[in-house]
Amino acid sequence: MKNQTGAALVLAMLMVALLSGMTVMQMRTSTMDLKMAGAGTLKVNADAILEGNVEQLMAVKTSQQQFSVIKAGEAYVAPNTPGLNIDVKDPKETLSCGRKRQASSDSVFSCRYIHLQLSREYGRKKQAGRTGTNALGLGVEQRIIKT
Repeated sequence: MKNQTGAALVLAMLMVALLSGMTVMQMRTSTMDLKMAGAGTLKVNADAILEGNVEQLMAVKTSQQQFSVIKAGEAYVAPNTPGLNIDVKDPKETLSCGRKRQASSDSVFSCRYIHLQLSREYGRKKQAGRTGTNALGLGVEQRIIKT
């Protein structure tokens, strides 16, 4: 009878260790891929929410009256939009209006331009520093009667 040297057993144990290491590395990179895909989804979702907030802001009937008296640096709070920050930048009040199809008189009307900067945080908040800020600018033109 021939004595067994155990070379096959040693080789099998070495293969199991290598395959286990490769499996752990693959699982780690797939977890990172899932996190990156989740972050991309959160960004797209935040973009859609911010655009929806802009449409909602323009649809509210009281916004027109509030835009007519708002001043630069004031905080504007939109109804039914929690978590949305709105900053008013440099309202210009003495400009002539943009061209329109309807006839109008520049001696009677002038336009007021307001630039609103909307921003919203998005991301996972349970880990510190893992949130981003999504921003969108909105220009509003209002025709007003000269006094």
